[in-house]
Amino acid sequence: MERNEKALKKPYFGRIVFHDEALNKEESLYIGRGGIAKDTTHQMVTDWRAPVANAYYENGRRCCRRESARKYKTSLQKNATTNSMGEYYGIYVQDGAAYNAYSSNANADVIGTITVDVVGGANGGIAAGMYGSNATLNNSGAGSSINVTSKGKAIAYGMKGDNAHITNNAEINVKSTSGADAYGIYVNKGSAINDVSGVINVTGDGNNYGIYAISDGTASGKATVINRGTINLTGNGNNTGIYAAGETATVSNTGTININGEGCSGGDCNNGSSIVWKIGATF
Repeated sequence: MERNEKALKKPYFGRIVFHDEALNKEESLYIGRGGIAKDTTHQMVTDWRAPVANAYYENGRRCCRRESARKYKTSLQKNATTNSMGEYYGIYVQDGAAYNAYSSNANADVIGTITVDVVGGANGGIAAGMYGSNATLNNSGAGSSINVTSKGKAIAYGMKGDNAHITNNAEINVKSTSGADAYGIYVNKGSAINDVSGVINVTGDGNNYGIYAISDGTASGKATVINRGTINLTGNGNNTGIYAAGETATVSNTGTININGEGCSGGDCNNGSSIVWKIGATF
């Protein structure tokens, strides 16, 4: 009873939505700092340390393995309403790998959805769909998406990595409504790939980037950007399709970049704000 009373102020911090499209059934699992039960058979909030809660942090690598060819959808939502500076992540990994949509069953059609909606953040902070340090991040699967909205001053990132290898082959949607910077993919040393089926949508009134990459000028700290997909930027802010900086930063573009409705493809994007490189970066 005492534990349940303490949880009244904030009973849960996350929710996993299991959706079976074949049966048209949906079930929600709430994750909290402690488990809350209505009775011995009805769990209202699951303790974050319970094995089933791993789906919240690992995005379905365990929860969504099925033996049939049905389509399953795992929705991870993390919402922040505080005005203090903070960091909010859909998936966070250090020294490892994370996947939005993964299945060991080749016949399964898995859709992963990550939503990070930061209402507050008046004093700054970070809102990121996926973050990795010394890590590999992958957003894939037809219909999968990462959706990040910053309604305060928290900087918005679809996928962010330090010394990381990032691949997007699905959809990234990043929106900043109060002037904070917004990034589709951001990598500090490593690689950022927007593959053939990858679509990055960024909108806001601040500095908006489709892909942003920086190197430290050394061979071990290089940054590689490859765009084979589509980058769309809209809004009244400073829009840049691809930004790369550092002597060992390289950019390759065979995809499309659209800025407020004006588009270019391949090498034709090597001008204006479509692709910007600084401090020795090469195209």
